[in-house]
This record gives sequence, C-alpha cells and structure tokens, in this order.
Amino acid sequence: MQGNSQKKHSNIDAYRFGLFELIPSERELRKSGTRVALQPKAFDALLLFVRNAERLVRRDELVDTLWPDTYVTDTNLTNVIVTLRKVLGREAIQTVSKFGYRFCLPVVGEPGIATATYAIFIEAKGLAAGRSLESMARARDLFALCVAHDPAFAAAWAWLGRCARFLDKFATERSVNLELADATLSPPLPFTKGVPVLNSLLHLFGGALHFLLGYAALSSVSAHGVAIACYFGLVFTAGHLTHETRDHDGDLQSAIRTNAVAFGKKRAFGAGLLLFSAAYLLLTVLALRGVVPRVLSLAIVLYVIHLVASWKAWRAGLTYDAIRRLQATYRNIHALIGLAMLVVVPPWYLH
Repeated sequence: MQGNSQKKHSNIDAYRFGLFELIPSERELRKSGTRVALQPKAFDALLLFVRNAERLVRRDELVDTLWPDTYVTDTNLTNVIVTLRKVLGREAIQTVSKFGYRFCLPVVGEPGIATATYAIFIEAKGLAAGRSLESMARARDLFALCVAHDPAFAAAWAWLGRCARFLDKFATERSVNLELADATLSPPLPFTKGVPVLNSLLHLFGGALHFLLGYAALSSVSAHGVAIACYFGLVFTAGHLTHETRDHDGDLQSAIRTNAVAFGKKRAFGAGLLLFSAAYLLLTVLALRGVVPRVLSLAIVLYVIHLVASWKAWRAGLTYDAIRRLQATYRNIHALIGLAMLVVVPPWYLH
C-alpha cells in the first residue's frame, strides 16, 4: 500500500530531476524513493530553484522568498546553498557572480502533469532549442499535443505560443501561426490580468458595480446601497488576489505579470486576506449601525472559519491544492452571506 502511494506521488505530485523527487504537497524530498531530510528554508529554496530550472534566480528573490520582511546577511543565503549542494551535488546549483544562482539539473516532471505528457513536453523543448523551421514546427505540434492531453498545462501553452510566433515570423504558414500565437500569448482583455494593481482595481469596481446594477433594477441607488456594494467589491478583489496566488507558478512560467508574480505569493495572499478582513468588518459595522439587519453581524463568526482555513493554507506553503481548499471554504461562506442578504435585505430596506 505504501509503495502504491509512493508511486502516485512520483507520477503526479512531484517535480522529478536526476534521482530526486520533490513533492511540494508533502514538503518532502526523496532520493531513489528514500526521504531526504531538509530544513524548511532549504526546502523552500529548492522549490523556487526547481520551478525556475535552468533560469537565473536572483539573490534578492531568494531572500524575499525565504525571509520576507526580515533583514538577513549574505551568510544566511550562502548556508542554504551549501546545504542544497551537499544533498544534490555541487554541480546542481551554479553561482552567477553578483546576480544569483541557476538550478542546472534537468527537471523531467512536475506536479499535476502526467509523466507521459511531461516527457512529450521535454522533447518539444529540446526541439525548440534548435530554432530551425523544421524543429520549431515539430515542437509546435508536440506542445499542441501536450495541451490536448492537459488543457491546464500552462507552460505548454506558453511554449506553444512562442513556437507559433517564431514560425509566423520566419515560415510561410503565416496566417495559421499568427492566429495560434495570438490565441496563446495575448491576454483575453486589454489592461486586465497582466497589469498588477490595476487588475485588482477593476475587480473592486466590478464587484461593487455588479451589486449596484442588480439593485438598481429594483430600487433607486442610495448611500446604504453603495456601502453594501463596497462589501461585494472587497470580496471580489480579495478572491481575485487569492486566485492569483494559487495560479502563481503557471502565470510565472507563462510570463503573465499578475500581482502574485510581480510582488510575490505571500504578499498577494496577505493583501487578499487583509481585504477579506475589511469586508467582514464592513459588513459587521453595517449590521450594528442598522444599515442591514443586525442578524448579519453574525458573519463575524464565519470570519473565524475563514482565518483558520487561511492559516492552514499558509502553513502548507500556499500550494495550489491548499489554496484551492481555502477557496472552497470562503466561497461557501460568502455564498451563504449573499443568500442571507438576499433574504433579509429587500430593496425597500435600503432607505
């Protein structure tokens, strides 16, 4: 039974490189199936390296990830690198003088992607490195096969777009490749997901406007209605930031500059939790002041459940699965609040 569990982790939940498997959901590193002990900071650094394999990871990014909002000396980071080199081998992590480090072991699997699909992805990346028309066309077809197998494979979508853009520039099938490149690389709407802060402001105003448009159909907009709309705007924005935190790794690989990519997962997650807290506080104040029925002040009890779920996600390292569980929790909470508001706050209550 244990062997089956271990095999499942190897195929689905692990980054694989050399003899090693890194399992973020379990915070475990295994070598040839045997668990290797790592200190938390070393594990977090390795996870960052693996997610950015063969790319430069700057020293300041490492420090911000390992010691957010804390001043540390270069010695702290050096000790982490030394620890990882002892485990993985000296050649696994290359020093880029004055800039940072590069993880040099080829990564042949990542969590959530089937082993066979990732093998195709690796083959396609090798062909794309050749940068000839023939190799890029073959790589494009293999990347398309990857996303056909797994539509959520963000890195494959990004590479598919790059190949299509290259072929659009140099090959004769310009119209087909141009449409494919635009479909995979262009954002769905201008000035939205790829613009930090502004995309959150759009969610803030959009969430408030959705409420006001619905209420305007039944009653004239009042100051009380605007106050309640602010609650929904805060919830929309907080959920948006949490969602960006969940999708950080895929957005980073796809070069989409969300708030989580621009400012870091922890900062985006913290900002989302702060806005959720403001939403709960606002609703409680509105209830206590009689803007909405006082029974809605009980929403503060649900806030405690939200905080516990957030703490669990934080302790789990803000992994995709941990945040998805948090999202299920707060969506149920705010759906309950919204339903209660619909029942107990008729349009004529707002005066």
